[in-house]
Amino acid sequence: MANAPESSASPRPALRPVTDPPPAFELDEARGTGVSLEQALRVVRRYKWSILGLALLGGVIGGLNALSAVPVYRAEARLLVKVGQPSLTTMGQFDSAPMHWLYFKTQSDIIRSRAVAERVVDKIDATAPARPVAATSPSDEETAPAGWWQQVRGTWREIRTEWLPDWRAWLPQGAGEPPQAPVIPERTRRAAAIQGALSVSGGEESEVLVVSFESTDPEHAARVANAVAEAYIEFGLESRVSNVQQATRWLGERIEVLRGKLLDSELALREFQAREGMVGSHNREQIVSSKLASLTAELVRAQTRRSEAELRYKQVSKLGADDAGLEALAGLVNSDLVADTYRERKDQERRMAELAERYGDKHPKMIAARAELKDTERRLQSELRKAAAGVRKEFEIAAAQEQHFQRAIDEQQREMRALSGKAFELDALEKEVEANRRIYESFLERFKQADVAGDYDVTNVRIIDPAQPPSAPYRPNKQRMVMVSLLGGLAVGLLLAFLRLQLDRTFKVKEDVESILRLPVLGMVPKLRAVPWKRVAVESSVRDEPRSSFAEAISDIRTAILFSRVDERLRTILVTSAVPGEGKTTLASNLALSFGQRGRTLLLEGDLRKGRLAEMLGDPRRRGLTDVISSQCSLEDALVPYPDTDQVFVLPGGTMAPNPLELISSQRFASEFERLRSRFDYVVVDGSPLLPVSDSVVLADQCDITVLAVQSERTTHALAREALKRLSGARIRPAGVILQQVDFRRLRHYHGDDSGYGRYYVYRGYYGKSG
Repeated sequence: MANAPESSASPRPALRPVTDPPPAFELDEARGTGVSLEQALRVVRRYKWSILGLALLGGVIGGLNALSAVPVYRAEARLLVKVGQPSLTTMGQFDSAPMHWLYFKTQSDIIRSRAVAERVVDKIDATAPARPVAATSPSDEETAPAGWWQQVRGTWREIRTEWLPDWRAWLPQGAGEPPQAPVIPERTRRAAAIQGALSVSGGEESEVLVVSFESTDPEHAARVANAVAEAYIEFGLESRVSNVQQATRWLGERIEVLRGKLLDSELALREFQAREGMVGSHNREQIVSSKLASLTAELVRAQTRRSEAELRYKQVSKLGADDAGLEALAGLVNSDLVADTYRERKDQERRMAELAERYGDKHPKMIAARAELKDTERRLQSELRKAAAGVRKEFEIAAAQEQHFQRAIDEQQREMRALSGKAFELDALEKEVEANRRIYESFLERFKQADVAGDYDVTNVRIIDPAQPPSAPYRPNKQRMVMVSLLGGLAVGLLLAFLRLQLDRTFKVKEDVESILRLPVLGMVPKLRAVPWKRVAVESSVRDEPRSSFAEAISDIRTAILFSRVDERLRTILVTSAVPGEGKTTLASNLALSFGQRGRTLLLEGDLRKGRLAEMLGDPRRRGLTDVISSQCSLEDALVPYPDTDQVFVLPGGTMAPNPLELISSQRFASEFERLRSRFDYVVVDGSPLLPVSDSVVLADQCDITVLAVQSERTTHALAREALKRLSGARIRPAGVILQQVDFRRLRHYHGDDSGYGRYYVYRGYYGKSG
């Protein structure tokens, strides 16, 4: 061929130098658990038929349930419930009003109580005694029509009873016997059945309660709902009357006790008043207090007068009895006569001064005026002495008055102190009588009100809309059952699909390989589908169908291998896998045919334990590599031309060696392998799996390049990682991974036509024949 490489090359050392190992690489030990929207769509596309099948199964089950379900009717009665009880009395006027939600929650619990349910049972027995109450409960399996599930349960119960042995027969006597259940009265059981089918709603934003009852009979549902409403109203009335009766009985007992206490306290008051001679403590205290207040005021005024008189008396006593002192006394005494005499003397002195200027001292008028002045002075002195004596007398009188009032106050206080002890006792007796009288009168009034309220039969509950027999069943909603079952099956299908995605640890697309193994994908080999009228061997598909998509994929892999190391002359290529059965031999055979288009190529059997090349040639016992190494035959005798080709030769494994690993690791094998390198342009080695044996690890060290075959949707991540760890332990890095048996048709459905896989599936028709 024109583009075939030169066959001559310099001799290659037998083993790769240990001092120049290939670079190590890292493995991605963890895989992200997050699922993107694109991955979710891929999962849905991949498992769409399973998801749709589960959804359809759920819809069928829902339809069967809907068809076999017993129709249940719901009747509703509406009640107007006013907050608080109506009353003609003021007995509860100081009770706090309950909270709205708490009140209606309490009323709902009362309606659903056993007491109301038993009243309903009594009403139903009175109106329709022939009908069993148990049939009102839709959950009663004995009276309700049996659906398919009930039929299955009944069949199983019959089989278990008739055909299966009783396990209690193997136990000691009495060990397996269940304890005897208590016998429930019929009335209680039927009341419990009514409670189970009864519901109450409303009261959150209004004063209307809706009483609902479910039954398989619409007439019976309406009758029971109305009976519940009436029983609730009667229960409320009887409860209120019972409360009033209890209150009346208690009030009557208390009134008798209070009447006795009142009589005893009044008798004690009268005896005390008769013994102490006291009529009323309140009036007497007021009199004494008023008198004491008056005496105190008079005492204060007397003390004021005495202080003023004492002050004047002390001043008069200091001035003395001489004329000069008497002159000074004129301004202190409060006497009209002294004032008039004092003014008269002033007038006479002024007139005498005028006469002295006019007539002189010897004039008769002057003498007469002087005589009058002396007479006036004598009278003034006399009046002043009288006034001084009056000041003394006034002081003595004021002091006497003060002492008098003080004695009166002391006497009044002694009287109050003498009265206080008795007054306190009298006041206590009077207060006790008054308190007992008020309590007695209050209880007597409430007793009369309670007696009147006992005959008041108005309730705070009123039926707005009585229950009517429903025209259509309340449940089951067949359309909703089918839809919910369908959606449930769809949800289960999606859940199982994503669960399979999380549990599936196989490689499907090249992105999985690149993200998990951190190695490039050299190519993807499409899955060959068996065609009945074609007899094509998969190991020679490149030769038999050169224009197929399979042949083109092998050509792409060949190109990727050659360009993986453009700076090196690649002659030997090892094809290996993690475990057997991954299409490794098919890949190596077709890869050798593809390399045969570029030059002389040898397909070498590297699996000396369970090789398949001899079987592929149709001669399982043909001599091969082990016979050449052991000098049992020559290389020319062992080489076999690939059928219908002139550039490809096959060297099978030959006779089974006792220890293949020692044989491959020997110097003789290295020499023969180097001789094969020199005689062929390319040597494709079909190696053994990496995990069962270590033969391929030794071969990888002697080959120019190693590729790892991974089967799509079969090889797990753990197996591929373990295989790469073996190579990494020998300081060998594979050139890449080849994804085997990829179903591009499925990938197209899973990923869509816009993905690379969809385009590959569409474009492969360009090559003519499909593989």
